[in-house]
Amino acid sequence: MKIKETDLFVVEEFFHPTIFQYLERSGVERWRWFLQGSKLGRLPFVMEFAILLRNLTGEPLTVNNWHTGGQHVGRCFRPPDYRPKNGALYSQHYLGKAIDVSSAKYTPKQLFDVINSNEQAFRNIGLTTIENVSATPTWLHADCRTIIPDAYPKAGFLIVNP
Repeated sequence: MKIKETDLFVVEEFFHPTIFQYLERSGVERWRWFLQGSKLGRLPFVMEFAILLRNLTGEPLTVNNWHTGGQHVGRCFRPPDYRPKNGALYSQHYLGKAIDVSSAKYTPKQLFDVINSNEQAFRNIGLTTIENVSATPTWLHADCRTIIPDAYPKAGFLIVNP
């Protein structure tokens, strides 16, 4: 399903197939109701994040790819009955606030470096938290969870372990 604001991604990439099937039945852009908005207000945070990172790297990113025959189904918004191995019970993915991405060209550490080099741009869309890339060797996790005063660094992003 096309996203009218971009040609870089399609809606399916941001939803588990079970949720997408539900959304597709309505024939409207119901998907916009289920993802946390970005600070820019144009698209949901996860979409703004993917577009920004894609534009900065100049390379395709993989989010969910089930719709093209790939194996990834839970890298964005997940249904409550889906829990990947070692996945957090109260993950930001269940709230529509998190995204996992990978790249054929960049390692998660290199993607992390791109984000840190463009900190203000990512803060502007609402990025607050990144998983420790040494614990996520094949993907980069980013989310827009609410900032808790005194728990977040003044510069950079909160780094959490999965």
